[in-house]
Amino acid sequence: MLNAVILAAGHSGDDFGRAFGTVHKCLVEVAGRPMIHWALDALRGARCVDRLVVVGPEGPLRSAGVEAPLVHQDGGTYMDSLRAGVGSVIGDKVLVMAADVPLVLPGGLDEYVTDCLASGADVCFPAVSWEAMQARFPGARKTWYDLRDGKLTKGNAVVGPRDFFLTQLSRIDGLFKTRKKKRWAGLICQQFMRRLLARAASQADVEAMLSSYLGVRLKAVPADPGLAVDVDEVPDVAFVNTVLRRRVADSRTAVTPPMLLRASTQARETFVAAVH
Repeated sequence: MLNAVILAAGHSGDDFGRAFGTVHKCLVEVAGRPMIHWALDALRGARCVDRLVVVGPEGPLRSAGVEAPLVHQDGGTYMDSLRAGVGSVIGDKVLVMAADVPLVLPGGLDEYVTDCLASGADVCFPAVSWEAMQARFPGARKTWYDLRDGKLTKGNAVVGPRDFFLTQLSRIDGLFKTRKKKRWAGLICQQFMRRLLARAASQADVEAMLSSYLGVRLKAVPADPGLAVDVDEVPDVAFVNTVLRRRVADSRTAVTPPMLLRASTQARETFVAAVH
């Protein structure tokens, strides 16, 4: 089982502030609740998570009903939050997740983390195919990578060694700041960037180049599309609001047969035994 860090310190842009009346993006309300509560529900329900810590503004988060352990951070840079959050936990592997992925479910997290730990890689990030996204969340806005072996987008939950996050902050920061329009590839190699933009690179090429740049064995792990649907702009709020309201309505009418409940309990026991 892993410790999890959920990053919730980011301020919303001007559009968010005007539209939703808050500078804290994680507190924008979707389906009747501040967005961060949906992500917290997924982490608390996941068998793979031992303990979690939230990095964000203490006063506003407590006022919004967030009762998880908290490291105070109000605004600042992504690296400030990452350093503060990962530095506050113990253990080897850490799950670092953004607070703006309200569609993720506990089962999706468990499956993703299990596959990460089984991959043999040092660091893993979620990869979601175009086909998987269209099947689950058609219409979700994402940046897509047209690779030789398929059309992929990345998710927002990285699994890696605690020391990796703390010792490679400058390079992680470089990738984060250049993530728009795939400019991060130019940090590694201009020739690789040209191949990526020309749709001539494969997933293995991306993994190899990032592994070399970060000094780790890095793997893109297929994951639940919920890990890739983030809320960056005002239209994203309407999209996830619709999905969550439909999900809540469906859950109120669903009845879980006793046989499935027993199977779920057995699966949890098997998972816990495996990771220990």
